[in-house]
Amino acid sequence: MIKLEKEFEATPDRVCGSRIFTQIQRNERVAIYQRTVKASGKPEGYEVFIIRTDPKGVIPFPNGRTQIVADEIEKYPNYPAFGRTAWAVMTLERAKEKFDELTATIEKNANPSVKPPIIIPDNEWTVKDLAKLNNIPVYQASNWIKRNNAIIKFVRAERRHKMGKPTNIYTKI
Repeated sequence: MIKLEKEFEATPDRVCGSRIFTQIQRNERVAIYQRTVKASGKPEGYEVFIIRTDPKGVIPFPNGRTQIVADEIEKYPNYPAFGRTAWAVMTLERAKEKFDELTATIEKNANPSVKPPIIIPDNEWTVKDLAKLNNIPVYQASNWIKRNNAIIKFVRAERRHKMGKPTNIYTKI
């Protein structure tokens, strides 16, 4: 993995001149950089963001060209990311608050509450039966069936109504 640089120079808006970006704090998913005006050396604020990672492999570009990347690359946020996954703040205190907030959100989303296992009926059943028994939406039951075809088997398709597709019948293996 190619990590973000600890310090680099860039001209983000191509109008106001060069800025020096210095890493203040980071963890695996979130970073704080101080933005400093290169000409004066005056700190201008902080940028807090969720670190994006581009996967290794072939990257296609809109002009039809491609680039082969041998390793994953961490990316600094681009302009459209600000307000969604990146924020510019004026004080280090506010930057640290945002850093903690983003870290907590990521940890919460990465470790959702443990879901109970799916209960599979002993006799023959349909997707709707599975959804009703487990109190989940039909689309989730359908997705579960697609992912778990090693423990269940398709028995037959049965036409239960004059209109529409036949209903698939399943059973435990």
